[in-house]
Amino acid sequence: MSSFIPAGKTSSIRRGDSSLQIQTEYACRPSPRITTTVLHDGRVLHKFERKLESIIESLQEQNQIEEIIKRQHIDILSTIRSTPESKPLTIETPGEPSEEPSTHSVPTPPIDGELSIDSSVSDSLSIDPQLSLHERFAQIPGFEHCFQMDNDGQFKSSATESQFRKRFRKAFKSRLDLLEVFPTYESDPTRRESGVYEIERDRLFLISTGDSCLVISINPVGSQTNYEQIIKEASLPSGALDKR
Repeated sequence: MSSFIPAGKTSSIRRGDSSLQIQTEYACRPSPRITTTVLHDGRVLHKFERKLESIIESLQEQNQIEEIIKRQHIDILSTIRSTPESKPLTIETPGEPSEEPSTHSVPTPPIDGELSIDSSVSDSLSIDPQLSLHERFAQIPGFEHCFQMDNDGQFKSSATESQFRKRFRKAFKSRLDLLEVFPTYESDPTRRESGVYEIERDRLFLISTGDSCLVISINPVGSQTNYEQIIKEASLPSGALDKR
């Protein structure tokens, strides 16, 4: 089984008094694929699968698949939002040939009253930028611990290193490769591009602030919480994230 697992995406779209949950994720069994599932109250309304030629075998391939996951997720969200309430909700296959029809009808959930698409998505949490970095992390639902490193992957203390190695042995061994997600600047090799990378879904996140790196662990408290977005707001509240 491949050890490279790309981060998935989860969003919630309000429809009248209820909501649809949209989840896009990668799976390698029984065959490698990217699947977007539309649910209402835990019931699957629609599932779209994009088959992949092979499992992910490198960090570079993992990053490429994450971009595909993001695009597929956004495409389906846009389709749902743009569908008039007077028409059945349909999702069009995003540009991949198939022997089956490319458009699949999504049953309308049995909700009393008319349905209308609300573009609001429960993806973020208000974070006070005036607080210290650790205080902002403490506001994140389910926040557990922050492990600080420098830009070369060396932990700030031997106790921190020992704790991280004990709890997340796999991530500890691969941390130097993971840091390459945020390249150093040619003009200043001591600094890295800033951003947030999901190591384990809704569980472990690598953060680059530019001058240093850190990993935070989460004990997820809800499937609809967009931890990646919340952590971006907490670690870089100004929104000045470098594009990767």
